[in-house]
Amino acid sequence: MTEQEEDELRSELRATRTANAYLFLAIEALGKVVFDMPRALTTHGQEQAALQDAIRKTTLELDEALKSAAKCIWDENGNPL
Repeated sequence: MTEQEEDELRSELRATRTANAYLFLAIEALGKVVFDMPRALTTHGQEQAALQDAIRKTTLELDEALKSAAKCIWDENGNPL
């Protein structure tokens, strides 16, 4: 294996690790939504508004994490998807 091939593999590994980290954050954010949503639907008044706001913020975190992960995923030609 040439030095260039080794460098390419290291680069792909770093990108995969970064994508995995962002996907972990996305899954964590999704879990917050799943567990907070039922509470938000059964709570009233200010508590419901606060939970809905938290869910909205968490959904934005999920969206950002998924976008960041997508930037780290490459196709078979080494181009970002």
